[in-house]
Amino acid sequence: MQSITNFKALNLRPTIMISHEGLEAIKHIVSIAPQEAQWFHTVEPVQYKQSPGEVFLYLSPRLYIPKQNTSAAQVDSTSSMMIEFYNELKAEYEDQQVVNDKLNSMTCWCHSHHNMNPSPSNQDDTQFNQLVNLSVDQQTNTWQIMLIFNKKNQFYSRVYDPATGIVFEGVDIQVSNAYDFSYINDAAKTKFLKPKPKFKKPYLNKSTSKSSNYDLFSTYSSLGETNYASLLGQNLNLEIAKNIVDDMFSKHYPDSSTYYLKPVVSKSLDVNNLYEELMRNLDDQEALWLSFILDEKLSNIQNLYTDAQVEAYMARYSFKVDERILNYLNTTSDTISCFEDKLSIVFSLTDSPNKKSFVELIKKCGA
Repeated sequence: MQSITNFKALNLRPTIMISHEGLEAIKHIVSIAPQEAQWFHTVEPVQYKQSPGEVFLYLSPRLYIPKQNTSAAQVDSTSSMMIEFYNELKAEYEDQQVVNDKLNSMTCWCHSHHNMNPSPSNQDDTQFNQLVNLSVDQQTNTWQIMLIFNKKNQFYSRVYDPATGIVFEGVDIQVSNAYDFSYINDAAKTKFLKPKPKFKKPYLNKSTSKSSNYDLFSTYSSLGETNYASLLGQNLNLEIAKNIVDDMFSKHYPDSSTYYLKPVVSKSLDVNNLYEELMRNLDDQEALWLSFILDEKLSNIQNLYTDAQVEAYMARYSFKVDERILNYLNTTSDTISCFEDKLSIVFSLTDSPNKKSFVELIKKCGA
């Protein structure tokens, strides 16, 4: 009988992690080494509660490079060279405990194969087995990693799991960036300002929101999946709407090629967060018009064209804007694409040069 699947451990998966700096360091040493070269990384295994069975093996961005004999076919460090390497670490770190910790965790052995295939040689197999046996004999219970690179950006990986004794081949290497851009995110929230309308904007009253009182799964909107973008022919306005929709949904649906087909309503999405992200991109006029579009009452916008008309409405009924938008976000069966099309109507309305064209566009969209 023949198995229909390849052999694999479903509940155990190691992944090698390295920073962008560490990856560039590896590329650099491989590119400048005239023959083969070897170096080490420290290894920190990390397991996350949300990923049972997965082990992430974080490599140090620094390459630890001992003195070595190199040739086109092999590389090795003699005992005296390794003693010299040990003394270098002692001189650098001074604290003996730090030196010991570094050496005990320096269990990722790497070397290059110049332009040759990075598959391990018999000597490489022997060296890796010796490292594993030494770990077992000394009962250090450390992960052992062998990585081989060449100048063609190819690599080979082999990993020994001390808990199970399993040796993995072809383990993925993932690059992680430790850059802290939070200060840019904070600045963007307060310093990227949308031009304000002529009237003030004190009206949206979040305390009157009714988000918890709506059924999450109501019937489909009667507006359906009408392609408003093609109806209006406003590419720029659709692009503005697309940018807002990306801000609202792309981080929840990483696959940018399909998330437009996803529903606006989802158990994985927090409606209040979506609402806040949406409102950060709209002024009062745009929020008011959008609330009626989402409520399928486009005709109500006809007498809300001037700044004075919008300001007067918001002064008395701003809470209704909250209610209509939150009701839509809680109950709609629209796809994200359909929501984007409706949002683009708002920006098309702002382009209306006069009241007559404004009303005509409303009627056209409501047809």
